Amino acid sequence: SAATSSDFINTGGTLTLNVNAVNTLADTPGGNWINDALGMVGGVTGGTTINLGAGTYAAGTSITKNNVTIDGGNRQAKISVAAGQTGVTIDASNVTLEGLEIAGPVVGDQATITWSDNSWGVQVTHATNTNVTIDDNDIHNLRTGILIANSGNPVSGAASGSITNNVIEDTKGGILVQYRDGSTFTISGNSQGQYGNEWGIVTGLQLAKISSDPSSARQTQILNWANANNGMTVLDRQYATGNRSAVIVDATG
Repeated sequence: SAATSSDFINTGGTLTLNVNAVNTLADTPGGNWINDALGMVGGVTGGTTINLGAGTYAAGTSITKNNVTIDGGNRQAKISVAAGQTGVTIDASNVTLEGLEIAGPVVGDQATITWSDNSWGVQVTHATNTNVTIDDNDIHNLRTGILIANSGNPVSGAASGSITNNVIEDTKGGILVQYRDGSTFTISGNSQGQYGNEWGIVTGLQLAKISSDPSSARQTQILNWANANNGMTVLDRQYATGNRSAVIVDATG
Protein backbone atom coordinates (compact mmCIF):
# COMPACT_ATOMS: atom_id res chain seq x y z
CA SER A 1 0.00 0.00 0.00
CA ALA A 2 1.16 3.54 -0.71
CA ALA A 3 -0.41 4.84 2.49
CA THR A 4 0.67 4.13 6.05
CA SER A 5 -0.98 4.91 9.37
CA SER A 6 0.98 8.17 9.52
CA ASP A 7 -0.73 9.29 6.30
CA PHE A 8 -4.22 9.33 7.85
CA ILE A 9 -5.49 12.49 9.51
CA ASN A 10 -8.94 12.58 11.11
CA THR A 11 -9.98 16.06 12.14
CA GLY A 12 -13.48 16.75 13.38
CA GLY A 13 -14.94 13.84 11.44
CA THR A 14 -13.12 14.73 8.20
CA LEU A 15 -10.58 12.20 6.97
CA THR A 16 -7.51 13.10 4.91
CA LEU A 17 -5.41 10.40 3.24
CA ASN A 18 -2.03 11.22 1.71
CA VAL A 19 -1.19 8.63 -0.96
CA ASN A 20 2.34 8.32 -2.32
CA ALA A 21 3.45 11.21 -0.12
CA VAL A 22 7.10 10.38 -0.86
CA ASN A 23 6.46 10.70 -4.62
CA THR A 24 7.40 7.13 -5.54
CA LEU A 25 6.54 8.07 -9.13
CA ALA A 26 4.70 4.92 -10.30
CA ASP A 27 1.84 2.74 -9.11
CA THR A 28 2.74 -0.79 -8.04
CA PRO A 29 2.55 -3.09 -11.12
CA GLY A 30 -0.88 -4.71 -11.15
CA GLY A 31 -2.02 -2.54 -8.24
CA ASN A 32 -4.18 0.53 -7.84
CA TRP A 33 -3.16 2.83 -5.01
CA ILE A 34 -6.20 5.09 -5.39
CA ASN A 35 -8.63 2.18 -5.11
CA ASP A 36 -6.65 0.89 -2.12
CA ALA A 37 -7.15 4.25 -0.42
CA LEU A 38 -10.84 4.36 -1.34
CA GLY A 39 -11.22 0.92 0.21
CA MET A 40 -10.23 2.43 3.56
CA VAL A 41 -12.97 5.05 3.43
CA GLY A 42 -15.80 4.36 5.83
CA GLY A 43 -18.79 6.42 6.85
CA VAL A 44 -16.80 9.54 7.67
CA THR A 45 -19.20 12.29 8.70
CA GLY A 46 -17.34 15.18 7.11
CA GLY A 47 -16.12 13.35 4.04
CA THR A 48 -12.73 12.18 2.84
CA THR A 49 -9.97 13.92 0.89
CA ILE A 50 -7.34 11.79 -0.86
CA ASN A 51 -4.22 13.78 -1.76
CA LEU A 52 -2.08 12.15 -4.44
CA GLY A 53 1.66 12.64 -4.59
CA ALA A 54 3.42 13.29 -7.87
CA GLY A 55 3.59 10.17 -10.02
CA THR A 56 1.71 7.85 -12.37
CA TYR A 57 -1.36 5.93 -11.18
CA ALA A 58 -3.29 3.02 -12.65
CA ALA A 59 -6.61 3.57 -14.42
CA GLY A 60 -9.77 1.88 -13.19
CA THR A 61 -10.39 4.01 -10.10
CA SER A 62 -13.98 3.51 -8.92
CA ILE A 63 -15.62 5.93 -6.47
CA THR A 64 -18.74 4.40 -4.93
CA LYS A 65 -18.86 6.26 -1.61
CA ASN A 66 -20.28 9.75 -1.12
CA ASN A 67 -18.36 12.80 0.07
CA VAL A 68 -14.98 12.00 -1.50
CA THR A 69 -12.43 14.41 -2.96
CA ILE A 70 -9.42 13.26 -4.98
CA ASP A 71 -6.77 15.96 -5.37
CA GLY A 72 -3.94 15.47 -7.87
CA GLY A 73 -1.79 18.29 -6.53
CA ASN A 74 -1.97 20.76 -9.40
CA ARG A 75 -1.83 18.02 -12.07
CA GLN A 76 1.29 16.37 -10.65
CA ALA A 77 -0.60 13.06 -10.32
CA LYS A 78 -1.20 11.33 -13.65
CA ILE A 79 -3.70 8.53 -14.30
CA SER A 80 -2.58 6.53 -17.32
CA VAL A 81 -5.47 5.07 -19.35
CA ALA A 82 -5.00 2.26 -21.88
CA ALA A 83 -7.39 1.31 -24.69
CA GLY A 84 -10.69 0.01 -23.30
CA GLN A 85 -10.13 1.56 -19.87
CA THR A 86 -11.70 4.37 -17.85
CA GLY A 87 -9.52 6.61 -15.73
CA VAL A 88 -12.06 7.33 -12.98
CA THR A 89 -15.65 6.05 -12.64
CA ILE A 90 -17.95 7.95 -10.27
CA ASP A 91 -21.05 6.24 -8.93
CA ALA A 92 -21.67 8.40 -5.86
CA SER A 93 -22.65 11.93 -4.85
CA ASN A 94 -20.74 14.90 -3.46
CA VAL A 95 -17.58 13.79 -5.25
CA THR A 96 -14.79 16.11 -6.42
CA LEU A 97 -11.97 15.36 -8.86
CA GLU A 98 -9.42 18.14 -9.06
CA GLY A 99 -5.89 18.76 -10.17
CA LEU A 100 -5.40 15.47 -12.05
CA GLU A 101 -3.81 14.65 -15.36
CA ILE A 102 -5.71 11.85 -17.09
CA ALA A 103 -3.83 10.66 -20.17
CA GLY A 104 -5.09 8.17 -22.74
CA PRO A 105 -3.60 5.94 -25.43
CA VAL A 106 -4.24 8.10 -28.51
CA VAL A 107 -1.12 8.94 -30.51
CA GLY A 108 -1.32 11.99 -32.77
CA ASP A 109 -4.37 14.18 -33.15
CA GLN A 110 -8.02 13.22 -32.66
CA ALA A 111 -8.54 12.69 -36.40
CA THR A 112 -6.82 9.30 -35.97
CA ILE A 113 -9.40 8.05 -33.42
CA THR A 114 -12.01 5.61 -34.71
CA TRP A 115 -15.44 5.00 -33.19
CA SER A 116 -14.21 1.63 -31.87
CA ASP A 117 -11.18 3.09 -30.06
CA ASN A 118 -12.87 3.20 -26.67
CA SER A 119 -11.20 4.94 -23.76
CA TRP A 120 -12.69 7.35 -21.23
CA GLY A 121 -11.18 9.87 -18.85
CA VAL A 122 -14.05 10.17 -16.38
CA GLN A 123 -17.47 8.50 -16.32
CA VAL A 124 -20.32 9.61 -14.06
CA THR A 125 -22.55 6.58 -14.07
CA HIS A 126 -26.08 7.20 -12.86
CA ALA A 127 -28.75 9.91 -12.72
CA THR A 128 -28.63 9.61 -8.92
CA ASN A 129 -25.02 10.89 -8.84
CA THR A 130 -25.47 14.52 -7.76
CA ASN A 131 -23.17 17.39 -6.83
CA VAL A 132 -20.24 15.97 -8.79
CA THR A 133 -17.39 18.44 -9.34
CA ILE A 134 -14.76 17.91 -12.04
CA ASP A 135 -12.43 20.89 -11.86
CA ASP A 136 -8.97 21.93 -13.03
CA ASN A 137 -7.91 18.66 -14.65
CA ASP A 138 -5.86 17.99 -17.79
CA ILE A 139 -7.70 15.26 -19.75
CA HIS A 140 -6.24 14.25 -23.09
CA ASN A 141 -5.59 11.65 -25.80
CA LEU A 142 -8.80 9.69 -25.20
CA ARG A 143 -11.84 8.63 -27.19
CA THR A 144 -14.03 10.46 -24.65
CA GLY A 145 -12.90 12.98 -22.07
CA ILE A 146 -15.87 13.08 -19.66
CA LEU A 147 -19.05 11.01 -20.03
CA ILE A 148 -22.18 11.83 -18.01
CA ALA A 149 -23.91 8.52 -18.62
CA ASN A 150 -27.27 8.76 -16.81
CA SER A 151 -27.17 5.01 -17.31
CA GLY A 152 -30.35 3.26 -18.37
CA ASN A 153 -32.22 6.50 -19.18
CA PRO A 154 -34.27 6.58 -15.96
CA VAL A 155 -37.71 8.15 -16.02
CA SER A 156 -36.70 10.94 -13.65
CA GLY A 157 -33.59 12.58 -12.26
CA ALA A 158 -30.28 13.52 -13.79
CA ALA A 159 -26.67 13.52 -12.68
CA SER A 160 -25.67 17.03 -11.64
CA GLY A 161 -22.74 19.17 -10.60
CA SER A 162 -20.06 21.23 -12.33
CA ILE A 163 -17.42 20.67 -15.01
CA THR A 164 -15.12 23.65 -14.89
CA ASN A 165 -11.63 24.89 -15.73
CA ASN A 166 -10.44 21.65 -17.33
CA VAL A 167 -8.17 21.38 -20.35
CA ILE A 168 -9.74 18.66 -22.53
CA GLU A 169 -7.71 17.85 -25.59
CA ASP A 170 -7.41 15.34 -28.41
CA THR A 171 -10.74 13.47 -28.06
CA LYS A 172 -13.68 12.69 -30.31
CA GLY A 173 -15.93 14.09 -27.57
CA GLY A 174 -14.63 16.30 -24.77
CA ILE A 175 -17.77 16.32 -22.59
CA LEU A 176 -20.62 13.96 -23.51
CA VAL A 177 -24.04 13.87 -21.82
CA GLN A 178 -26.31 10.87 -22.46
CA TYR A 179 -30.12 10.86 -22.12
CA ARG A 180 -30.27 14.45 -20.80
CA ASP A 181 -29.76 18.00 -22.06
CA GLY A 182 -26.82 18.89 -19.78
CA SER A 183 -28.71 21.65 -17.96
CA THR A 184 -28.09 20.07 -14.53
CA PHE A 185 -24.35 20.77 -14.87
CA THR A 186 -22.50 24.06 -14.76
CA ILE A 187 -20.09 23.79 -17.69
CA SER A 188 -17.66 26.71 -17.91
CA GLY A 189 -14.03 27.72 -18.10
CA ASN A 190 -12.99 24.60 -20.01
CA SER A 191 -10.58 24.82 -22.93
CA GLN A 192 -8.64 22.76 -25.44
CA GLY A 193 -5.13 22.79 -26.93
CA GLN A 194 -3.54 22.61 -30.37
CA TYR A 195 -5.25 19.39 -31.51
CA GLY A 196 -8.68 20.34 -30.23
CA ASN A 197 -11.54 17.83 -30.06
CA GLU A 198 -13.83 16.55 -32.78
CA TRP A 199 -16.63 17.99 -30.62
CA GLY A 200 -16.14 19.87 -27.38
CA ILE A 201 -19.53 19.39 -25.69
CA VAL A 202 -22.27 17.03 -26.89
CA THR A 203 -25.63 16.60 -25.16
CA GLY A 204 -28.77 14.57 -25.85
CA LEU A 205 -26.88 11.42 -26.82
CA GLN A 206 -29.09 8.29 -27.12
CA LEU A 207 -32.32 10.33 -27.03
CA ALA A 208 -34.93 9.96 -29.77
CA LYS A 209 -34.39 12.54 -32.50
CA ILE A 210 -36.65 15.58 -32.75
CA SER A 211 -37.04 16.56 -36.40
CA SER A 212 -37.05 20.31 -35.82
CA ASP A 213 -34.87 23.12 -34.54
CA PRO A 214 -34.49 23.52 -30.79
CA SER A 215 -36.21 26.46 -29.13
CA SER A 216 -34.53 29.85 -29.24
CA ALA A 217 -33.74 29.45 -25.53
CA ARG A 218 -31.98 26.14 -26.25
CA GLN A 219 -30.06 27.63 -29.16
CA THR A 220 -28.96 30.44 -26.85
CA GLN A 221 -27.78 27.87 -24.30
CA ILE A 222 -25.71 26.12 -26.98
CA LEU A 223 -24.01 29.38 -27.92
CA ASN A 224 -23.54 30.37 -24.28
CA TRP A 225 -21.74 27.10 -23.57
CA ALA A 226 -19.41 27.71 -26.51
CA ASN A 227 -18.66 31.23 -25.28
CA ALA A 228 -18.21 30.10 -21.67
CA ASN A 229 -15.75 27.39 -22.69
CA ASN A 230 -13.29 29.29 -24.84
CA GLY A 231 -14.98 28.51 -28.13
CA MET A 232 -15.29 24.74 -27.71
CA THR A 233 -17.81 23.42 -30.23
CA VAL A 234 -21.23 22.41 -28.86
CA LEU A 235 -23.73 19.95 -30.38
CA ASP A 236 -27.17 18.90 -29.14
CA ARG A 237 -27.75 15.50 -30.73
CA GLN A 238 -31.43 15.37 -29.79
CA TYR A 239 -32.32 17.84 -32.54
CA ALA A 240 -31.94 17.32 -36.25
CA THR A 241 -31.22 20.92 -37.25
CA GLY A 242 -30.16 24.20 -35.67
CA ASN A 243 -28.39 22.10 -33.07
CA ARG A 244 -24.77 23.28 -33.00
CA SER A 245 -22.52 26.22 -32.27
CA ALA A 246 -20.31 25.77 -35.33
CA VAL A 247 -20.22 24.17 -38.76
CA ILE A 248 -16.92 22.63 -39.80
CA VAL A 249 -16.11 22.71 -43.51
CA ASP A 250 -13.54 20.31 -44.95
CA ALA A 251 -10.86 22.42 -46.63
CA THR A 252 -10.37 19.73 -49.28
CA GLY A 253 -13.97 20.11 -50.46
